Amino acid sequence: MTQINDVTGISQDFKKVERDKNLKQVRDSKESRTSKVSNQDTKTDKIIKDIVDISSSGKSLLNKKSEISHYLKELENIKTLKKEDMIRVHQRIKSNFYSRPEVLAKIVGDIVSQGPADTKETYKSKEKLDQPSEIRSRIKNGFYDSEEVLDVIAEKLLNPDKL
Repeated sequence: MTQINDVTGISQDFKKVERDKNLKQVRDSKESRTSKVSNQDTKTDKIIKDIVDISSSGKSLLNKKSEISHYLKELENIKTLKKEDMIRVHQRIKSNFYSRPEVLAKIVGDIVSQGPADTKETYKSKEKLDQPSEIRSRIKNGFYDSEEVLDVIAEKLLNPDKL
């Protein structure tokens, strides 16, 4: 007879801990959780409670299980950018679409309005009239045409979650 290989990717130690845990739960449900024992000397009733001692390897496996479930939930919530959208953005970068002044002004406005809270607070503290004039002067001076700024803008467009 051929041995069937495990395809779940879960270690045998972890499976053993889970199996033992399930067996323990079955045993506990069949037995009473507490029992009264009378002491001949003091003639008082004592309640004996179950004590569970989990080994360090068992604890680490349980921690790994909870981490895995946490990361699986995180993976389900990740937004992905479609390949077509990435190709379109790269084509726009190559054609200098994002270097046009009206596009740069819109990008800056969107970044400021949708950026992290500290970005919003920084820009809110400035006068509203000062903001457009500063942007215009940066556009005229070619600040947004530099490779570093274009790389940052492209990165933020491609990965909006990493703001």
